[in-house]
Amino acid sequence: MLACPFGAINLNDTEKGKLINLENIPTDKLFCIEKMVANKCDLCSNSDEGPACIRVCPTSAFRIVTEEDLSQSIKNKRKNTILKF
Repeated sequence: MLACPFGAINLNDTEKGKLINLENIPTDKLFCIEKMVANKCDLCSNSDEGPACIRVCPTSAFRIVTEEDLSQSIKNKRKNTILKF
């Protein structure tokens, strides 16, 4: 599965063959499952150029959002909601 056509974001491979909750499953019902493993983005903390996904995205779909940006967005949404009534 492709997460980013430019290769800046990739999905991790599944961990195959994990046995889960063995004590809760009858012994004749043991089975293996595939499980996706989530990893948190570190914003390319080791790169001086910043996050690769932001640099290479041709549509500028990604950007760093600061706490002030988020706060202002919430205020604007509330203001627009009030103005509708």
